[in-house]
Amino acid sequence: MSDGTEFKQVNFYELIKLIEEDRIVLPDFQRGFVWKDKNKQKALIASVLTKLPIGTILLLEIEKNTYGCKKIGFKNRKPDIPDDQNKVLALLDGQQRVTVLTSFFSNELYVIGDSSEFVSPSLKRRYFLRCPKIKDLLDKKDLFGARKLIAPEEIQKSQNQYPDYSTDEIISYIACIDNIKYKEIIYEDISNVNIDNLIEFCTSSSETNDGYLIPLYYLYGAANKSNMNHRKRLEKIIERIAEKYKNEIIDLLKTQGEIRDFIITECFEETEDGKAIAEDIKSALVTELQNEDSDIYIKLTELLQNRSTQWARDISEFLESCVLKLELYKIEVNQANILRAIDIYQNLNLGGKALDIFDLILARAAIQSDNENLLDVVKGCLIENHIQDYKAFVKDCAPKIQTEYNSYLDNQTEYSAAMQLGAWNQIENELAVSFCKALMSVTGTLYHFWNDESEQVIFADDRVKAFTSKVTKSEYLLKIEPEKIDPLIRLACKGLDRACIFLQLRCGIRSVTEIQYKLVFVILAVIFSKDDWFHNKKVCDYLEAWYWGSIFSGSFKIEQNAAFQDNLKNILQLLNEVEKESVAKPEYIINICNKTFCDDKFANEEILLVDNQFVEPEEILKKSICHFYLAKTYSDILKNNANDKYKQKQNSVFSECKNGETLQYHHIMPIGELGTIYKDIDKKLNESGRKDRSNKYNSPLNFMLISSLANRLILNSPLSYYIKFCDNTPLTEMGIQQGITDSNIKDTNKEIDKMLHKRYQKLCSDLRSLYAEKLGVSETELEDFFEKSRSKRTDLD
Repeated sequence: MSDGTEFKQVNFYELIKLIEEDRIVLPDFQRGFVWKDKNKQKALIASVLTKLPIGTILLLEIEKNTYGCKKIGFKNRKPDIPDDQNKVLALLDGQQRVTVLTSFFSNELYVIGDSSEFVSPSLKRRYFLRCPKIKDLLDKKDLFGARKLIAPEEIQKSQNQYPDYSTDEIISYIACIDNIKYKEIIYEDISNVNIDNLIEFCTSSSETNDGYLIPLYYLYGAANKSNMNHRKRLEKIIERIAEKYKNEIIDLLKTQGEIRDFIITECFEETEDGKAIAEDIKSALVTELQNEDSDIYIKLTELLQNRSTQWARDISEFLESCVLKLELYKIEVNQANILRAIDIYQNLNLGGKALDIFDLILARAAIQSDNENLLDVVKGCLIENHIQDYKAFVKDCAPKIQTEYNSYLDNQTEYSAAMQLGAWNQIENELAVSFCKALMSVTGTLYHFWNDESEQVIFADDRVKAFTSKVTKSEYLLKIEPEKIDPLIRLACKGLDRACIFLQLRCGIRSVTEIQYKLVFVILAVIFSKDDWFHNKKVCDYLEAWYWGSIFSGSFKIEQNAAFQDNLKNILQLLNEVEKESVAKPEYIINICNKTFCDDKFANEEILLVDNQFVEPEEILKKSICHFYLAKTYSDILKNNANDKYKQKQNSVFSECKNGETLQYHHIMPIGELGTIYKDIDKKLNESGRKDRSNKYNSPLNFMLISSLANRLILNSPLSYYIKFCDNTPLTEMGIQQGITDSNIKDTNKEIDKMLHKRYQKLCSDLRSLYAEKLGVSETELEDFFEKSRSKRTDLD
């Protein structure tokens, strides 16, 4: 292609040769080999033996010293690239398939190095095609024509035909053996293993009780005639299996009954070469067939010998053709188009884990041989105990959340907010995708502020003025010198972890997935990468006011990159002034806070009360209001006597880990199956459902987070239960002034509007108080955004 991208077919032989010669290598992304499951591996092997296309690999042509690389299939072994070879092909997509193909259809990994160096012990397995004994094929589909000792026509014409079986059918014929007791036969130098021992193993060992084994790892050498030793061994094994089938047929003909009749019909009467002696066999006595000198025995064995010779040849050629005809395609992109390679990868893997810039940064860092594995660095930074680092920060938080934090840590000796918020996916043993993206953005931003002379990040005024959002782009990140990656990543991890504890304790965030605008996360991490700012109460207070102001003003809802650039520049300028003690008021943040709920396309009272027919409230508003109150902490919604198993507890960001009860979003004025009284009030309400954002009951102001146990008790009980046992104290704290009473539902539409209006007024009041406290100003110095944003309706007060 004209853009430096090539798409063409590559055969298995060519692929293996490129791997052998270290022309195809694995970039040191440190993403482990994951196709360890036998069924996954068998599925790919079955695709090859069914001659199905097995996908596309993506290769990036790179200069050999641009990224750290390793040999495919090995943990740490570096490729042996000749000095005169300046470029190699980095395998971006297809590692799993290529590793499986190389390991199980050839012996190349074993030739290259010791199996202890493999990326996974699962690659030590040996796969075989298990050919069932004839007695086990009498009532099954005979895929390879063993009962007749005549290969099916499509196998005989293997070069141009596809087999008449599916992957589901062939997969049961694939056997995996990883028994160390056969080490000398199947794991050592397979080119020189005693051929008689190998044949005995494949046709008569305990592993072959229900069939015979054809070793698939000989196929690469055999198919391409690159290793005649392997080809001869494979042929001899298949010839012996054919001989075993011949003897099985003769032995079955010596018996009496239905099986003998079946074999005569299938093997002789229905075949051209067998019709002539079918009647003779039928009428022959058992003693004649046992007599090796009898005419019928001689004719029978001569016929079956001819068949077995041809069958063995056909099966050998067929299996070789499966490897020769591997339909594997490669997309090759040159280094100048690396971003296009990422786009191609992501399109090849829609719905799967996408290649991201972090992978390439890992490979860049690996060039520095003295660097610790960068993924291990990140994980180490995250799981490290940060209690001491949080100590001063926690003391400056609200008393209630301090109590919750300390209560949780009573039985903990270590704590990491990033781990608590799910920055590391414990199940997949990898970084959470959203955290990984934030990590890259923070790293690029810190790189912009890197000072070569001091070898550290300095937020100098001139660098602040020159800052642009381009620092988060892939092309910028790929310019980071390898020696700077490790210190920048470590600093970015520190900043992100501190941003996590800030978001947890001051903003009610329980998981990185709950962070509504990821670039807000990045801004906090960049600022908190500086020790003095993280441990400065005024800085943290300013940022708390800025956080809620940014969320509720909608400043990040569109053009997030522009908002990111503008906000970070202005906040850094403000904090530099704070350090110089030359700032009277944080005017920039005050201006943001004054815009709370004043965007008539995002959030005002009319939108939050679901009175605007053109703008529906966004999900972010519901979640953020709930997070705002969760950060304050409050009692759960039901009273202690609601149920024998229920005990009212404090709801906070630590509730789930302390109490083992998840927190769930709950409609304060209830919606759903709550008894006939409620359903009769407004049947249409129930039909509209819980996901209809035009429904007033789904207003962001009608939600709070409660324990899952309380939620279950409410859902399974009539409305009278809810009214009786609902604790109005936490509701009052959140602006539900009258609590939940019978009067609330006598005129539902009117009452819900009034309740939402009162809660909106309380929310605005609470936010205004918080802004004033955190910014060090009086409430009168802030604009009255409640009045500016309130509904024009006159019937709500």
